[in-house]
Amino acid sequence: MRILAAIFVLLALAGCKATADRTVTEYKKVNKVEFVRFDHDVVYPNGEYRASTAEMERLTTFLRDIQVGSGDAVFVAGGSPDQRKVLGAHLAYNRLDVQQVGENGTPGRVRVVVERYIVTPPNCPDWSKPMGHDSENTPGANFGCAITSNLGMMVANPRDLLRGRNPGPSDATAVSAAIARYRAGETRDLLDDENVKGFRKE
Repeated sequence: MRILAAIFVLLALAGCKATADRTVTEYKKVNKVEFVRFDHDVVYPNGEYRASTAEMERLTTFLRDIQVGSGDAVFVAGGSPDQRKVLGAHLAYNRLDVQQVGENGTPGRVRVVVERYIVTPPNCPDWSKPMGHDSENTPGANFGCAITSNLGMMVANPRDLLRGRNPGPSDATAVSAAIARYRAGETRDLLDDENVKGFRKE
């Protein structure tokens, strides 16, 4: 009887430990952040520093297909300095954060690289954990699910979920001007990433 009682106690403790481990590993709600990269080459015939109309249309289609917008990092690399300068100015005119990289590449070919982070929120709601007796008094499977999921869907740049940004010094002039416009009823319209000049979605 003592041996049977000891076995029963060991099994009960093992069951509690398994429940606690499963709670930690399976029920914790997190936003999954992944890095993606898109490449596109702009070809310049005969060493010209401006791309042809057909090449610019191909570039516009590429940027529209990947839905480029705020939060994306855009790099212009390869080609000649003049080619990178003109193409970078075109992209910056369309409110894109452009950085030029003077690396060696194929002559007459400038590579446009778009880097971004994407976030996948947890699957909510989650009622997978049994609602019965819990000797460990651990949180439910759905605990924090909605808050975490909402954060993942609201964040402007998913990279901020991995590491924060330095806000830098505050511009009192810009802040006071915004307050003055608000009081005068002259607020400005918000930018629409889907209708940025040159990259309008059909």
